[in-house]
Amino acid sequence: MKKITKLWVLVFTICGLMATQAHATIIFMDNFDTENGGVGTVNYVGFANWTVSNGTVDIIGNGFADALPGNGLYVDLDGSTSNAGILSTQITVTPGEYWLSFDLAGSQSTFGSANNSVDVSFGMVFSESFTAADFDPFSTVQRSFTVLAGNTATLAFDHDAGGDNFGILLDNVRLEQHDPVSAVPEPMSMLLFGAGLVGAALKRKFNV
Repeated sequence: MKKITKLWVLVFTICGLMATQAHATIIFMDNFDTENGGVGTVNYVGFANWTVSNGTVDIIGNGFADALPGNGLYVDLDGSTSNAGILSTQITVTPGEYWLSFDLAGSQSTFGSANNSVDVSFGMVFSESFTAADFDPFSTVQRSFTVLAGNTATLAFDHDAGGDNFGILLDNVRLEQHDPVSAVPEPMSMLLFGAGLVGAALKRKFNV
């Protein structure tokens, strides 16, 4: 009896894993570590995946103006021209559920504004403003949204309250599409699967 109980526990564990393993597809990911040959520089415009407009941004870290060591390269969204820029990229998406995540940190400086803000948007489906205080460490922001129609949308980080050469820091941008719910086995299907496992085990045990 105890063996049968343990088997049922195993079955429900497997079914639970099947239910939670709705796969996510990475649509876009960038940690900036390979930019400029891995070397930081000010007023950087040579991004592999991004465009800088309406101002400038710096790529820092790896020993260059490295305010938060151990994070590789990352972006200071307020460049060194007293004119904070917009960092943007074009991403093609299909209908579905999406998760956007990115790391933000404060300016790590007492110069200029005590609180910097950045407007983050993805096409017409997501827009939110984030504020970081001086010396705030990196923390991960996660948001979800639904895309109803396939299109190419702009993911943008607009440091609208910049202009003092020390701004919000950005790293580890990631966009994932999550599989539709229908891709996960229905509860009844998983229960039948579990019953089949138990039945097979009992058949072997009792040789029926």
